[in-house]
Amino acid sequence: MVTFSFIKPPARGSLRRRRMADALRRLTAALCVGLAVLFGLEAVLAVVETEPMVVAARSIRRGDIILAADVQLADMPVSAAGPSWTGNIEDVVGKVANRYRSSRSHFHAYGQRCARSTDRHYGD
Repeated sequence: MVTFSFIKPPARGSLRRRRMADALRRLTAALCVGLAVLFGLEAVLAVVETEPMVVAARSIRRGDIILAADVQLADMPVSAAGPSWTGNIEDVVGKVANRYRSSRSHFHAYGQRCARSTDRHYGD
């Protein structure tokens, strides 16, 4: 048991000692309930809604014509999807790649610029 120098522990079996032990049990129970609620909320919020988006199945060089074999659908978080992202493979098949696309890069609808600053634009 942890004792502090400024608190003199009460005599064994005294009413004061039983009350302190009871308060410590209540505090421990409240802490456990609080942690359970915190972890429960974290588990519920961790579930992410996804929808299929067109991504590169392999690296595509700038100037290449995009074929159906070059792209695939992958589940992407809805919160990460921009308004110009497409979920239809036919929207990108037959188009000329105007930027380098590494594997698993997302595609935008034709003529839309990427809103993410982390993407590199080549020749836009």
